[in-house]
Amino acid sequence: MNRNPIRIAVVAVLVLISAAQAREPKVPRVGLLVVNEGQCGAPELRAGLRELGYQEGRNIKIECYHSDGRFEDRLAVAQAMVRTKPDLILARGHYMVEPAMHATHDIPIVGIASGDPVTVGWAKSLARPGGNFTGVTYFVWELYAKRLEYLKALIPNLKRVGLLTQTAMSQSLTEMYIRINREAAEKLGISLVLYDADDTAGIERAFETMTRDKIQAVMALGYVLYFEEGALVASLASMHGLPTMYFLHGYPSMGGLIGYGPDYAALQRRLAVYVDKVLRGTPPANIPIEQPRDFKLSINLGVARDLGLKVPQSILIRADTVIE
Repeated sequence: MNRNPIRIAVVAVLVLISAAQAREPKVPRVGLLVVNEGQCGAPELRAGLRELGYQEGRNIKIECYHSDGRFEDRLAVAQAMVRTKPDLILARGHYMVEPAMHATHDIPIVGIASGDPVTVGWAKSLARPGGNFTGVTYFVWELYAKRLEYLKALIPNLKRVGLLTQTAMSQSLTEMYIRINREAAEKLGISLVLYDADDTAGIERAFETMTRDKIQAVMALGYVLYFEEGALVASLASMHGLPTMYFLHGYPSMGGLIGYGPDYAALQRRLAVYVDKVLRGTPPANIPIEQPRDFKLSINLGVARDLGLKVPQSILIRADTVIE
């Protein structure tokens, strides 16, 4: 009989603890899927989340998964993340959205698509995605055509352009890049020659081959390797005397000639809005996929002079940044 009060007290404490836990809001878990550990920081994304009132550890938990730079391991890492059942997958870049989409059709996925999400089957339309993916895409036909137009304005007799690709990152993305650039090049009377590079040594070999092939200009496409090796590309372009168009508008500040593209930092920050909408209960199927409205043009006049190029006024008046 003396034990009954003790048992009653224990049960009462357990009930109170359970009730308190039930009142505590669930902290949503976001799986951040990236290709290497260095991308786990994602400062722009985290800044965007803080602006929306998210504090890590209090009302959001971000767990980073990466393939240690090995593209062949992306699917395995995505599948490992899916097994932990996060509330949302945040895939940083087209090359990580791709394995995430293969790994799950149920968990919401937010990310940036370099290619057309409709063409690759991730969405039924940009306005009504209809599946488990939403986010932003900077796949705009005019963007690729404009890059070639700027190169042709700088080099009036332009006929042969070397296209730097990284097929190992994503076959579907590479095929899309090649198709849309060839369509634009044909209209301008330009022949594209492909040079595939999957590491820094490959980039160096590509520039050596382009010089032997008498390529007149180089265009680097938006792959993760070229995100990280902009300074190397600029250095090699200078060494080989090749004008280079880059997908990052900040490329001229690295010593390159010209860059034209969206503000990638702003796109990463924008993803926070999508994370917020999904975590508040809106299905990805109902959240329109956005395209950037503005693209920035930058040019380095010092590099142009070294290459013997005269920059036309039509480029100078449109440039957002001109480096003397």
